[in-house]
Amino acid sequence: MDIKERLRPYLPYIILFLLALAAHGSVSYSRDDVLFRAALDGSDGWTFLAERYQTWSSRSVIEGVMIYILDIDSFPLWKILNCLMFLPLLYGLVRLIRENGLSERAGTSGNSLLWFLLGLVLLYPYGYDMSTSGWAATTMNYFWPLVFALIALIPIRKILCGEKIRWFAWPFYLAAFLYAANAEQTCVILLAVYAVFFIWQLTEKKFQPLFLAGLILGLCSLAWILLCPGNQLRTASEMSRFVDYPMLGLADKLDLGFSSAVTQLIGSPNMLFLLFSLMLAAAVWRKYPVVLFRLAASVPAAAALVFGMFGREMTQLYPELASLIQITDYGVITPENYYQYKSYLPLIVMGMIVVCILISIYLIYEDQPRLGLLSAFIFLLGLGSRAMMAFSPTVWASNTRTNIYLDFSMILVCGLLYQKNVWSWRQRLTLEWGVGLMAVFSYGIQFAAMY
Repeated sequence: MDIKERLRPYLPYIILFLLALAAHGSVSYSRDDVLFRAALDGSDGWTFLAERYQTWSSRSVIEGVMIYILDIDSFPLWKILNCLMFLPLLYGLVRLIRENGLSERAGTSGNSLLWFLLGLVLLYPYGYDMSTSGWAATTMNYFWPLVFALIALIPIRKILCGEKIRWFAWPFYLAAFLYAANAEQTCVILLAVYAVFFIWQLTEKKFQPLFLAGLILGLCSLAWILLCPGNQLRTASEMSRFVDYPMLGLADKLDLGFSSAVTQLIGSPNMLFLLFSLMLAAAVWRKYPVVLFRLAASVPAAAALVFGMFGREMTQLYPELASLIQITDYGVITPENYYQYKSYLPLIVMGMIVVCILISIYLIYEDQPRLGLLSAFIFLLGLGSRAMMAFSPTVWASNTRTNIYLDFSMILVCGLLYQKNVWSWRQRLTLEWGVGLMAVFSYGIQFAAMY
């Protein structure tokens, strides 16, 4: 076997790393990066982290790693590590999807799935989301926890496939869990997943100590977050960005969380959601001739096009369309409009879109209910991770970086759907070329913006 044949399986990883390296060429430190780069000037790490825990943040593990990495001035360590992070990101996605005992091979090679996932990763708006609060601080607070969360979920894949988890892999999985669970959104996601699979194991009269260890670690992380004095002080400080936030009740926050999460999908051009909804619609159309099923499956894709990709043009032609997804800083329903029936229309429209997504998943996986439940669970976890931001006054100030888990939940579902034996060879080829062209377009736009 020559060197070309040996490198072929790793070519997507090499390309992704090189693309990341090229994109980071012009990245410089700013905003929060400056604070963490100076953290060890005249102070030790423990003192800095203890003060941060008391006054601002419970992300002690993340910030502990960050201050020592950013303290190195002679070598661009963060840039190199951040580019390398794309490798376990792609590996984690492939490991969770390929030959996982839940999906059909559908005649696809593992390498085609790898290329497909590479295209999906390039569709993620990394250049926009990760620059919102300083490149280093944002990536290490959001992108890195995502990567480590994917690694921490690999043991679940192994258990479902009947694979053994080697004892020497435990420290790596638990370390990944520890870092990921130090971020609030990822902590909730990992706790939810580990709790569900731990309960499932008990019902199956099985026991994997790693799940219990992860569950305990997740509960400890949650307690560390909830008991943090700094988080409470930070919440009080952030009220200046949302002065009426204390007036919101539970129902208001649920409304704000759900509507703001769905708006992230359809309220502006979102190529990931467009692809996600088109794949669902195409799969249902291929599998069922029933008109009602096809109409339901087409609703999310139509919303992505009408409100998102061509939203500006459509609202200029039909101004009343804007009212169908209208949302205020307080959510859809406010004290000024709660008595008007038409005020609830945006919630109904958004609810219909989510319900149609779930119906489409059910129809596609009717013959594989376990995989259908998994796909729906993944999507709802991603949606919930964005909706939970409504329980913080930074729901809007956090910008789009908190969408990362929702975006990658759609990537996971698309990856699972790609392997589903529902595509003709012509459709699969169209899908692969379509994703490839969209990925090139997306990377080109982000690359230009970063430079």
